[in-house]
Amino acid sequence: MKRGLLLIVLMLFGVSQIIAQQYEVTLSGKVQKEGDSCSETYVDFYATLENGDEIYFGRSGTPENKFKDYTFGPKRIDAPIKYIEVRSRRKVKKKLWDCKSSGNYDKKLFLSNDCEQRTWVQDEQEVEILFTSYFNGDLTVNYKPIVKLKQSLETNIGYDKEFNLSVKTNSNMYASSVYSWQYHVEGDKDSIYEDPLFGQGYWRYFDKWRDMPYRTTHGKVSFNIIPKDFLEVAVFDPKDVINIKISFRINSCGNNFTDPITYTIRKSAPSITNSIVYQATCYQSSDAYVRVFFERQLDPGESISYVLYDTEIGAFTDEATGEKYYVPV
Repeated sequence: MKRGLLLIVLMLFGVSQIIAQQYEVTLSGKVQKEGDSCSETYVDFYATLENGDEIYFGRSGTPENKFKDYTFGPKRIDAPIKYIEVRSRRKVKKKLWDCKSSGNYDKKLFLSNDCEQRTWVQDEQEVEILFTSYFNGDLTVNYKPIVKLKQSLETNIGYDKEFNLSVKTNSNMYASSVYSWQYHVEGDKDSIYEDPLFGQGYWRYFDKWRDMPYRTTHGKVSFNIIPKDFLEVAVFDPKDVINIKISFRINSCGNNFTDPITYTIRKSAPSITNSIVYQATCYQSSDAYVRVFFERQLDPGESISYVLYDTEIGAFTDEATGEKYYVPV
């Protein structure tokens, strides 16, 4: 019974981890009040998430006839935002030492997609765009998903062999527009000429990131691709990229970049195209052999090593993956 309960707990924990999307949110802007009011006047900022949670970002003061800047965040959240809520609170002086609420207002601002950078402005002659009519100012919401890439344990990839690029499980549920893949080959640089107002101009160099092929990669959370296919299109000579590092990232929401993952491009080993098994001529004879055919001859400096496995004795099956592991002969 204990083993069964442990299994259930682990499975539930795993599911909750898998479905947890993450976002980063920053609220910024400025606000001021008009007319005579009490010191308790303020604006609070909240976010209500799709899962029902309410997140408090902060409070901005509202000086009279003078803008006050505010910035809250960046704050990380574990569910999409349903709406941002701006709560204006104004107390006016009815008489000396007597403040009463007047002109309170709550405004809900709905976001339209996983990548949002939007500004709302309320001028002096406008009402209820953001605040009560006694306030004016603006609010900018910078809202973006947190995407993480999956790094394989094997950090070598073959120049003309297929390999996989994908995001982690909790990063695969955003809108397809989020997934814009890019790559950078070690040593590949771009430049811009800086011409300062004083002094001599100069060239500034920086790493050049190139877009992956749009048709086969854009909007995808996982795909297989061959380095040769997109490197040749970009006019990279094979001899210039073999044994060189290549990095990949996603550029979502304009200029919101994931942490890159890096591999080393290696010359691909020749693939086996066919094999022929020759059985022993008689019982207990040792003249059985196998002929293995490769797609090309070995190049100078290359060698092949091999290991024989017994496929019938001592095989171990990984219950989690179903993959079989055999014992070397």
